[in-house]
Amino acid sequence: MENGSRLISAAYITVVFILAYRVESVFRALFIAWMMVCLAEIWVVVMLRPYQMRLTACKPYWAWQCELTVLIVASILCLILRKEELGFIAVLSFLSDTGAIAFGKLLGKHKAKLVNGISPNKTVEGYIGVFLCPFLVFIVNHFLFKIDVSIPLLAFVSLGGLCAGAGDLLGSASKRQMALKDSGSVLATLPVFNVIEWPMKGMGGYLDRFDSISLNILLYVLIMPRQ
Repeated sequence: MENGSRLISAAYITVVFILAYRVESVFRALFIAWMMVCLAEIWVVVMLRPYQMRLTACKPYWAWQCELTVLIVASILCLILRKEELGFIAVLSFLSDTGAIAFGKLLGKHKAKLVNGISPNKTVEGYIGVFLCPFLVFIVNHFLFKIDVSIPLLAFVSLGGLCAGAGDLLGSASKRQMALKDSGSVLATLPVFNVIEWPMKGMGGYLDRFDSISLNILLYVLIMPRQ
């Protein structure tokens, strides 16, 4: 059931991304809007459900504050990135998530003990997939489409998978502190957000999809030279 939900949410986001990609302003606005929804998911829990907050349930204790900061900064940076750059960041992040799921489900036998307190289901093999999947796809694309390789680009691809994994952990820590399993179910209870959140309800919410992307936006701006 969980895997089916992930496929549905992934298909939904992919279709919307493809349709919006034709117009740069629309694509950038979509990025920012979905990250604003992630912010709203966190803020509604913090403001309206404080009695459920478990601020000592998971380290680091400041995870949700850090998550809010990353999302706000990433949303601002979306204003200076081209649609090709945003699309590249999104694809790399999604590939990292796919690698983690594939390697974790197919090969996962060793629990990642270092993150057991944040996400007990994570495996060492899953984190290997987080790193390898986008890196291997990049190499294949280089030989097929003759993509120019630069040191900053290679560094971003190499670190982007790890950064996506770190973003996923940050999101997991935030939700654990907020005693929340599915952030998509929070805003879906409010009529104004029901249409936006309905496709993600029961599937982790937008926060599960954009925690890795938002952190990779910060990494991309730090590593890649601006033209």
